[in-house]
Amino acid sequence: MSYLAIKYVHFGTVIASFSLFFLRGLWMMAAPEKLAARWVRVVPHVIDTVLLASVKQSLNVEPSGVGTASTAAQSYMPFLRQLA
Repeated sequence: MSYLAIKYVHFGTVIASFSLFFLRGLWMMAAPEKLAARWVRVVPHVIDTVLLASVKQSLNVEPSGVGTASTAAQSYMPFLRQLA
C-alpha cells in the first residue's frame, strides 16, 4: 500500500473516531438509550483498530525522499541500532 493511501486511511479514521466520540457524548446527555445499540459499542473498536494498524503500516512504508521512521529514530538515537 502506498504511503499516500495509508495517510488518507489514517486521517479518515482519526476524523471518524473523534466524530463518533463527540456524537456518543451528545447522546449521553440527550438520548442515553441510543448508546445501548450494538453498533455504538462495536464500531469505535473497529475504527481504533484500523487507526492503530495504519500507524504500524506507516512505519514500514517509506514516503518519497524520506527514510522510514525507524531509520530517522536511529539517526537521532544511535543506541537503537544495537537493539535492532
